Amino acid sequence: MTEYIHDSISEYGPMQTLLTRDIPQLMTDVEEVKNALVSLEHDHASFDRKLEEQDINLLLDTIIDIKKDLNIILTDFVSMNPPEKIQLGMLEIEKAFSYLSGLFDDVKEIKAELRKSFIQQEQLQRLKIDWKRLIKKITDIQGFLEICPNDCQNVC
Repeated sequence: MTEYIHDSISEYGPMQTLLTRDIPQLMTDVEEVKNALVSLEHDHASFDRKLEEQDINLLLDTIIDIKKDLNIILTDFVSMNPPEKIQLGMLEIEKAFSYLSGLFDDVKEIKAELRKSFIQQEQLQRLKIDWKRLIKKITDIQGFLEICPNDCQNVC
């Protein structure tokens, strides 16, 4: 029988050991995206194109950081669990990647639009919808991993 990393990690369980370090980093990046979205909305209302561009670039960079965080979480999860549990976790994390991809594509579209003219209010609304969908999935992942499931509620 295959031994998993978690067989020798700690008395607190496998997920508590590696993922307690991974989840806080994810949540830090999630908070940064939330702040950048608020900033983008504010700068859009004040018609400050330069700040809008900075907000969009920060969003793109931080979304990439979230993708890295999710990759680390996925790797740690797969390395610490038996195959029967892995499939469920992978489905949740794959959905998060899908939502993250949609958010990233929308931000890139807004960046291109800003170069031509200005950001449409509908585009900001779509970002908010994408964001809420991603946050819901991250909360689901936290619950599935049983790591501080309430922390994500503070960034919605």
